[in-house]
Amino acid sequence: MKRKDNAQAVTPAAYPPQMRPCSCPAGVMCDDCRAAAMKHLAGPAATRGMVWVESLFAQHRGRPWRAHEGLQRVALRRIADLTRDATLAAELATRFLVAAERHWAALEAREQESEAVRATSVIGGRRGMARAPEPLDRRYTGVRVVPKRS
Repeated sequence: MKRKDNAQAVTPAAYPPQMRPCSCPAGVMCDDCRAAAMKHLAGPAATRGMVWVESLFAQHRGRPWRAHEGLQRVALRRIADLTRDATLAAELATRFLVAAERHWAALEAREQESEAVRATSVIGGRRGMARAPEPLDRRYTGVRVVPKRS
């Protein structure tokens, strides 16, 4: 789809003028520029990792997360449009993978929790007859008896 004003689309790689406090080239950033760019791009990189791992989790449900060398290449490929600086790209790829691993663990926990709920909802072959939750303290029944005043 063409834009009416013929302006070029803004991509994350076009952001460095707002992010860079100096005039270093975009392909090789100084430490200050890299830190500023990291502040802006860490969130998008992590979000991409979470979205990517959700599609993987749907295909490989029940398998544990396995970190290996190939994941680093995948992460670098998926965040390639965010920066041209190799050092920043490696840091963003690390953020991508950390977020992906954490989200995988959260998805596994959510799935195990839902399986446990399904297992407790089927008792004695009758669906929907779950046990009543036990009170935190067995002595406490939830009823408070107040003596009558005379």
